[in-house]
Amino acid sequence: VVPIVFTDYFMDYEPESCFVAEVGGVVIGYLVATKDVRRYYGVFWRKIIPRLILRFAWKILTFQYRKKRSYMTLWWLLARSWREIPRVQMDRYPARLHMNVEAGYRIGVGTKLGCAIINHFREAGVQGVHGIFAEPAGDPRMSRWLQRRLGFKETAQSKLSVWGNMTGHRWVFKLAVLDLSVSGRTK
Repeated sequence: VVPIVFTDYFMDYEPESCFVAEVGGVVIGYLVATKDVRRYYGVFWRKIIPRLILRFAWKILTFQYRKKRSYMTLWWLLARSWREIPRVQMDRYPARLHMNVEAGYRIGVGTKLGCAIINHFREAGVQGVHGIFAEPAGDPRMSRWLQRRLGFKETAQSKLSVWGNMTGHRWVFKLAVLDLSVSGRTK
């Protein structure tokens, strides 16, 4: 389910905003993005959500979800996720990125992926980009990396209840934004 939520739109509707990093022929990270999150939401609700609902229903009816975690996650997606995710000023930061890079490669490869998408957005005339990511409370490594390496600014934080309930540790969503209308650094 997670690949559908995080990659289907990007791969099907905006492949020019998708980047993959390999080392020795092995994928160690990716970055997918949209220049217009409003368009993303429109397609997501009309085309992707119906597929997800059918998939969830099939897996529930055929008892493929056996773990309590699966049901906790489904309940969170339906009942709480939309309330816990920080709100974005979409008129100022219309682009969104989603990145996942193996821990040992984040500083080098992650920075290169981030710079590639920022340059891609600038060339397309996008005025701002945002990312929403999860971090353990009190562990600001990701937000520091986004700030130091790519120039993002953390603007909001909210509780991420589902991971806290599953791990026993407190997790938070963080919203990071980057204004591309001003000259910024990209390495």
